[in-house]
Amino acid sequence: APISYHASGPAMEGELRIVGSRATAEPVRRWAAIFNREHPDVRLSVNLSGSGTVVDAMAEGRADLAPLVRPLKVSERALARGAGIRPRAVTVGIHKEGMWPDQPLYLYLKGDEANFIAVEFVRVALSEEGQAALSGSYAPVPEEIRTNADDVAGSSARASTTPWWGDLRGED
Repeated sequence: APISYHASGPAMEGELRIVGSRATAEPVRRWAAIFNREHPDVRLSVNLSGSGTVVDAMAEGRADLAPLVRPLKVSERALARGAGIRPRAVTVGIHKEGMWPDQPLYLYLKGDEANFIAVEFVRVALSEEGQAALSGSYAPVPEEIRTNADDVAGSSARASTTPWWGDLRGED
């Protein structure tokens, strides 16, 4: 059995707004249950209406975290940069079916503006319990590329200096 995730820091409260791909509903639901168990005072707002809404939602302040099964398009990265946002992808799983088979499952953070609640959600996804929650269309990140969840927890939102911000597709 996997080691259960336990929050390592102080109690959190506030809101985490997640906007992303419909295809990520199942892993996001499972990670949200784990997250809520440890952080009951954080309100999760989840809108998985489609990957094309992510950059606008981040630019307009309606999203802190974006689960996607594809890298951001060049046009989306340009739009984000124009809004002063440099989204960073963390690989948290492998999508095995559908339009993007064997594609990484990413959690995109708002780069330098990532908040500590969003970082903690990523930590949940990368934990042993979070990886064990992946099933069906999703598989865990292979050990050789998985980031240690404790590295995420100890990181700040300075994307340029933290190696766990997965820059696997040349996104900067």
